[in-house]
Amino acid sequence: MQPTSFNLRTYTLSEVFDDPALITSLSNFAYASQEGAKESNARRYRPKLRKSGDGNANPSRSILFLQVYAAADYFTINDAAMSHVPPVLVDVILDEFVLNIFPRSLLPTAAYILLVAAVAWIMAGYVWKILDHMASDSAARNTRETSSTKKIA
Repeated sequence: MQPTSFNLRTYTLSEVFDDPALITSLSNFAYASQEGAKESNARRYRPKLRKSGDGNANPSRSILFLQVYAAADYFTINDAAMSHVPPVLVDVILDEFVLNIFPRSLLPTAAYILLVAAVAWIMAGYVWKILDHMASDSAARNTRETSSTKKIA
């Protein structure tokens, strides 16, 4: 793990086609992706399109291109490490947000945590009642034993 600095920028489809450097970069990426898929025979990712309110898939509503600049951000006295910096790998995970607050992929985890917390809260109430009952019985027994030993003496 190495310290890394990131710079992110998004582009619309029209911005990409208006800038020759971006269209060249996109073309190079597409060719490299095709070559990599041919060599590894990997399964191709096919995005699922959600249906809009009228029942038609609307793939153009969220077409954005993300450009990520990632660079190793550290200094070392090792000359070899400074002259041959390894590439920085980046994973981009795109996830929808519910109400612009919570990632959709974390909903099952949040539901599980809430369920465990609710069960723990209910069980804590029962355990507290049992312990309180045991403590009050023990205190009453100690009081009776103390008063009976005083009567004997």
